[in-house]
Amino acid sequence: QQALEMEAGGEIPHAELIAYYQEHLEDYEYPAKATFEELCVRYGGQRTREQAWGMLAALGNRVLAGEPFGEVAKQASEGPTASQGGAYDWTTQGSLRSDAVDEAIFSLPVGKLSTILEDEMGLHIVRVTDRTDAGRTSFLEAQVEIRETLRMERQKKAADEYLAKLRERTPVWTIFDDEGEGEGQQSA
Repeated sequence: QQALEMEAGGEIPHAELIAYYQEHLEDYEYPAKATFEELCVRYGGQRTREQAWGMLAALGNRVLAGEPFGEVAKQASEGPTASQGGAYDWTTQGSLRSDAVDEAIFSLPVGKLSTILEDEMGLHIVRVTDRTDAGRTSFLEAQVEIRETLRMERQKKAADEYLAKLRERTPVWTIFDDEGEGEGQQSA
């Protein structure tokens, strides 16, 4: 253990940290993500598209008139998160089934209601509650993690080298080796 710590120890040069960051830039990229609220009305069966449009427009007008979005969603929305006030947790760009909703939540200003959106699931009005644009973790933020990663790589390399030396110096044979063949030979 002491030998491994001596071999793997020591300070990692700043240039080595930067080189690692540059070689692994894609690991530090993160996608755009957003949280949003949705009002949804479905059509088909007993309800026509025009009836659904009118119902959703009335729900949107209630929100515009000052009624809390979450209350309107709980009372009348038909979306999958209606019982939670229409709220969706963090969603990454491109991960939604609905292209229309995905495009809206990554282009609308935060806090603004969308127009009525239509897709194969029905009609929707969305409002973005928070958004983080795509980007890259800076070197300053990543350097502690990089230092630890490089330290672990050094320790693993030192341990592998140490074990290889031990295997080289220590003859090992078993009762299953053929007689005469095992003498002086090693098996790991």
